[in-house]
Amino acid sequence: MTTCEIGTVIRLLRKRRGLTQEQLAVMAHITSSTLGRIERGQENFTFDVLKRIFDALDVPFAFDFR
Repeated sequence: MTTCEIGTVIRLLRKRRGLTQEQLAVMAHITSSTLGRIERGQENFTFDVLKRIFDALDVPFAFDFR
């Protein structure tokens, strides 16, 4: 997946849960501007940041190194 595709998934999951960018950002311990850039595919992110976002969304996060 590209960063743009991941951002789109995050946005869809956030909206399905009825969360604003600000609410999710607080839950994931990042800034809302960073989350906005991630959702638009304009921000590179670390594995840690991505995991915190998915944890805040209560979505299982698995990474396959194959």
